Amino acid sequence: MKKIIILFILISSVNAETIEERINKLENDILDLKLKNIDNNKLSIGGAFHNTYRQNYYDEKNALIPKDSYSSIFSKFLISFDKTNRKKVKFYSLIGASYLWNNTFQTPTVVTDFLQESDIRGSYFFVEKAYLDYFILEKSLSFSLGRLPSQYGPPFHFSVNQDRLGTYPGMVYSVPLDGIALTFNAKNYFKTIDRYVFRLIFSPLYNITSGGAEPNTLGRERNFQNIDTKEGKVIHFNFEYGSKFNFAESLFIAQVFHGKFGRPKTIDNIRGLFNSSLAKLGGTDRNVYEIGSRSEEQAEVNAANLYFEFNSLFRSKLDLYGNYRYTKFNSTGDMVATLVEANTPISSLGLNSAGDTVSLGGFVYDESTSGSSVLLGSRFRFSDSFNLGIEYINNSFGYFPSAIRNIQSLEFYNIIGNGKHIYMNYKLENNLNITLGLNENQIDARFQTISFIKVDGTYKNLYTHLSLLF
Repeated sequence: MKKIIILFILISSVNAETIEERINKLENDILDLKLKNIDNNKLSIGGAFHNTYRQNYYDEKNALIPKDSYSSIFSKFLISFDKTNRKKVKFYSLIGASYLWNNTFQTPTVVTDFLQESDIRGSYFFVEKAYLDYFILEKSLSFSLGRLPSQYGPPFHFSVNQDRLGTYPGMVYSVPLDGIALTFNAKNYFKTIDRYVFRLIFSPLYNITSGGAEPNTLGRERNFQNIDTKEGKVIHFNFEYGSKFNFAESLFIAQVFHGKFGRPKTIDNIRGLFNSSLAKLGGTDRNVYEIGSRSEEQAEVNAANLYFEFNSLFRSKLDLYGNYRYTKFNSTGDMVATLVEANTPISSLGLNSAGDTVSLGGFVYDESTSGSSVLLGSRFRFSDSFNLGIEYINNSFGYFPSAIRNIQSLEFYNIIGNGKHIYMNYKLENNLNITLGLNENQIDARFQTISFIKVDGTYKNLYTHLSLLF
């Protein structure tokens, strides 16, 4: 009997260990499944924190203030949320705030959506990028929808010592652009050595009230009441070729562009519109205006762009890059100023009382014109931490600039005139970079209210830029 009891205890002990092992194994399997599920649903989070100090000097003949200098410090905070571990659908996003230091303490400001194209928009977060990629054919044919990666494109990454930041060349446009795109990657489809990518992009341009579906009434004053805004559109075709030649790693991007701009919303509470005209007579324009248009279409722009870069030229530490862009601008409408508050009658323009109007000419340019832009740059990498670069630009009068945004918020790429830009990068840490830069420009025209006017001036800018990537 004693032997039977001992045998029963031994069998029970073995069974108990087996059950415990099974429970432990089951728990481990459940944990593995949970971890896999977490991995499949996780977002990749990253970002950047940019800080720039600038000292600016300008000298313009016949200006209200012919010479001046001023300094500014501003920050740009960017954070990205990406979901890229699915084969068929990927998602990318970037939100950011860009603001001058303590800019609202002495002069309070209000940030509105009207300023969305501006490079320094305030301490509110704005959507810089938010789009999805749906792969119709794995890794080769994709459909994109949303706010596309249309900012900070090449070659803007060279001067801040980063990898490529945008899909499309920065000189074609560097603005937040919503749209749809179809991309075919021939390298992945045909298994070629060189990179061939074709893109077709379409962006509708709307003027409707936020949150509503009805077109905005153009303006408030009688000349603009009961007139609706009109939509426009932008169409691009982009071809990208990359190869490793014997003498360099190369990249070429060709892009053609067609844009049509419809009647915009009016601009209210404009003051000092004719200050430059009255300054010659020793006067100041104290009137208040509303600016708008009765023309359904404002302008049509066609452009062709070619970008190139050669990295590690002849197996050295030298990089070369450049961009050529030609634009043809057709002015199809004119802008009109309505006098809202008459404080300074200007009889020569027929502006004597509220309601009087005067033509301002076309948007961007008064008449149809064409122009070109040439950008050339080189960078020498002395080490992994230190590099020195120089850029030269020449934008002719008649050129349509659209490289609105860059990391350092430099005006260099959008000037009408010519200039040079010298920059030096040094990596303090792996993810912390400091840039010292100087750009000096000869200005042939500047944008005033709605269009470019010819001027004769110089503009210099010294800056220090500190960027943290995380």
